Formats: sequence, structure tokens, C-alpha cells
Amino acid sequence: MTRRWRIFAGSILMMAYIAAYSLIAAFVVGAWERPSLWAELALYVFLGIVWILPLKPLFKWMGRGAPDL
Repeated sequence: MTRRWRIFAGSILMMAYIAAYSLIAAFVVGAWERPSLWAELALYVFLGIVWILPLKPLFKWMGRGAPDL
């Protein structure tokens, strides 16, 4: 598989993951009644950072191989 196709496939997978993650995050936030301001802020900061962690192997896979010229 060429690097160009890996980037294309990885982009499709990334968009699907982000769509699913946003739906799950919205469900998690909506499952509680109104938490305190600090708890809500901490939750949003946590959800805003943790989404990128599972994508690290995908980024490595997409960048693997010789660059297309």
C-alpha cells in the first residue's frame, strides 16, 4: 500500500473515529444533570485531551514508508 493510500484510508478512519467519539462524549456529558462548574470544566478538559491518544498508532501507520515524489 502506498503512502498516499495509507493517508487516504487513515483520514477516513480518523473522521469515523472522531464522529463516534463526539457522539459518545455528548452522551457522557448529557447523562448527568448539571454538575458543578469545576467538575464540568474538568470533564471537558479530560474529554478534549483524551480523544487524540488512540489515534497515535494511526498517525504512525499513515506516515510509514517512503514519501511519494
